[in-house]
Amino acid sequence: MSLEKEEKIMKLIANFKKRTYEILEVADLEDTTSRICDLVLLTLIVVNVLFSILETVEELSLTYYQVFSFVEQISMIVFSLEYVLRIWTITLRSEFKKPFIGRLKYSFTFLSIVDLVAIAPYYLPMIIDVDLRFVRVLRLTRVFRLLKLERYTNSLEIIGEAIRVKKSEISITFFLLSLTILISASILYVLEVSVQPEKFTSIPYSIWWSVSAITSVGYGDVYPITPLGRLFGCITALCGVGLIALPVAIFTSGFNEVLQKNTKIKCPHCNNEINVEK
Repeated sequence: MSLEKEEKIMKLIANFKKRTYEILEVADLEDTTSRICDLVLLTLIVVNVLFSILETVEELSLTYYQVFSFVEQISMIVFSLEYVLRIWTITLRSEFKKPFIGRLKYSFTFLSIVDLVAIAPYYLPMIIDVDLRFVRVLRLTRVFRLLKLERYTNSLEIIGEAIRVKKSEISITFFLLSLTILISASILYVLEVSVQPEKFTSIPYSIWWSVSAITSVGYGDVYPITPLGRLFGCITALCGVGLIALPVAIFTSGFNEVLQKNTKIKCPHCNNEINVEK
């Protein structure tokens, strides 16, 4: 093969690689092929998660087994091809430009792990002998394919940023919550152990009651019966309302701050930030 032909082939491969990368990335409005690819992947993700849920209904699983199996196989072909092509083309991104190290580094990113988890349950039983119960658990992990939607939205990124903005305040509230759980469990153990030794056997067992009371779940399997125990239980439940609401309010404040930050642009003339309402 002549040098000129080799150069043409290498150029064709490079152009194909670049175009594949552009198609797999979140589409520009003007890139019709990429938008179609995104739409197909989004549809497959939603259909797969829906079918994973419906397949747990025994009647539907038996009646529509062939339909579920066909969709699963088609999805695996598409998702597997997508994963391989993403690993192949990721070197076009500056932070992963080194062929081996770049691909290895990308393999441990959140979205790459999500892509791998989406296809692993299908191939793992083919590679190694696994228990039937484990296979069922693996099949249920298909619902995690819903996380692939994160590639097309920055929702998790915004939530993570909101937590980082308010991490100190959130840490303090969770410390107070943990302290309240421990103290309330200890006090109720002292109040109830003599009357209900089979239920309040120790402080760790009493923590179960404390968590259910503070979170207002109230399963009803363990509860105080002494007058002092009931009074303290009411106080604990009332305190729990405020303690649970506090981190929610702090997170909401951080979420609003992040949203406002993301809606600011800079004036091209004075470089000052301008608020833009969406």
